[in-house]
Amino acid sequence: MVKVTRDNNGDRKYDLSGYNPEQDRYWRFTYVFNYYDKKQKRFRPLFDLECEKQENLEKARKDKNFVEHELHKMPDAPPYDKHIQYLSWTRGLLINFFKEVFDIRAFDFGYIPENKYYRVILTKKEFNAIQNFISVNKLDKIGDLIFEIIATAQHIYFNDVFLFDNKKYEQQIRDSAKQAKIAYEILDREFDKTWLIKGKKLQPDLQKIDFIYADGKKTLTDPWLTKDILQHFKQQLEENSHFKNWKIELERFPNRYASIVKKLNFKKDLVLSLCNFFKASGVVKSKAVTSNELLLLVVKMFEFSRIPLGDEGHSESEKIKLIRNWPKRNELNEKITHANVPINRDKLLKYFEPSFIDLAKEETRADSLIVASTIGIRFGLMNLRQDFAHISQCLKENNMFISAQLSLERIKKVPDYSELAMLFKAMRANGKLKSIKFELNDGSGVQALNEPLSMYIFEQALKNHIMDNEEDFEVGIVDTKVKEVSDGNFQIQYGNKLSLPEDRFVVKFVCAFYKYLLNEAPPGEFESPSEMYFTIIALMLQKSGFFRHIRDSENFVVDKVKTWHKLGNP
Repeated sequence: MVKVTRDNNGDRKYDLSGYNPEQDRYWRFTYVFNYYDKKQKRFRPLFDLECEKQENLEKARKDKNFVEHELHKMPDAPPYDKHIQYLSWTRGLLINFFKEVFDIRAFDFGYIPENKYYRVILTKKEFNAIQNFISVNKLDKIGDLIFEIIATAQHIYFNDVFLFDNKKYEQQIRDSAKQAKIAYEILDREFDKTWLIKGKKLQPDLQKIDFIYADGKKTLTDPWLTKDILQHFKQQLEENSHFKNWKIELERFPNRYASIVKKLNFKKDLVLSLCNFFKASGVVKSKAVTSNELLLLVVKMFEFSRIPLGDEGHSESEKIKLIRNWPKRNELNEKITHANVPINRDKLLKYFEPSFIDLAKEETRADSLIVASTIGIRFGLMNLRQDFAHISQCLKENNMFISAQLSLERIKKVPDYSELAMLFKAMRANGKLKSIKFELNDGSGVQALNEPLSMYIFEQALKNHIMDNEEDFEVGIVDTKVKEVSDGNFQIQYGNKLSLPEDRFVVKFVCAFYKYLLNEAPPGEFESPSEMYFTIIALMLQKSGFFRHIRDSENFVVDKVKTWHKLGNP
């Protein structure tokens, strides 16, 4: 258990000496079934396991109604091959049929999803009912998956959907596009500069802003206050968004309600997913989409998940009647994991090395497609979206081969490498310098420093630079060639000396990408595009996982790109 104390400054200090990683892992992969507490008007976990305290668990295990059921259990002894194949198969079913309704987003970030739960805690009555359901419908092969689907559906409904499972949000969603249009017209009118063009009339000034409350109205008439409100509104739209453009943000404003729309459609999407899942499993003989046999299975899964269908007390036949047409009237918006994106290899080879461009194939991952669209929309370069997607995927592949070259000590025989790796590790671990020797190029000879202030200055400079600029230390410090030797297998060849600062991968990439943008997205007659180009390159690197710190500010990573570009173009 983590203890909380206070340090000399009065700030909270967390003592991790009592932290138990095994217990933490236990709770992360365990789902405790919930019930609705009518007195407290909220959902609570069974057996009072709300606080995830070990003493509560030990007490619950003594309850005769307590069941702790393990899922996807690994055999006690090898061979494990069949179990691994089984896990891959069931995980494939989960992804294929439920990635949309369960919003499995791992692919958005370039990862293969894992199982969410490896253990469920529930009452003996619930456990027996689900086990009987599995046995009667001959679902024993996917029994653990059935438990995981029930647990995941309940968790999502209770935590994300329940509060939205009513009609009050529907009107708000319907009005969102109209409201965004009004906001667009107000900002466009207030900050429109076309009146400067000869023949255009100056727009009338804003007179007042009304704030309507349930108990009355408040009006602002001061022109500075009204102007500041709109200016701040515009600034917020520009600074706190992906696209840094208030017009694009308001045009896309209805998309903000996409998550609520998804919540409102959760039950319908779950019905459709379960129908597709049970039909594909072969347990339903009827081919009809809305057969009673199929819909009864769906209703039972809803009941096990404690997700309401219709009014309280409705019979199973009434619930079947309610959902009968849902599979016909609804479609799942397919969540893609990959897409075949054509590669204009000849064009890209004008700027980038073949060893880089050939790292990725036409089958592009979802996370790279998101990067490409985000950059394309923000800078009005959707015509280059396919190139951006391929460059992003190549970056992601390349990161695996050229990163962490000091931390992992991949290269042993390069002169000065071991000493540099030692210094890097020592500074990251708050090591202390005892002395420094240096020699300037003015012929003054070797100088030495060893007194405390000089050592402190060097230590802080090194630590700060390593922390903020790990890419300069870790990535491509030796010439690294990556060559595909067979389908999906690569050979890595390291150079025999440390790279010159300007010869590292990132410097070459920045210069090549800049030339690409200059030629493929040329500036207009009166434009100076370098700031835009540097920002595009910085975002491409950041969103493709090149930087060690993904939350660095945009200005900070843009400054890094400028430094690398200058290094490659002295």
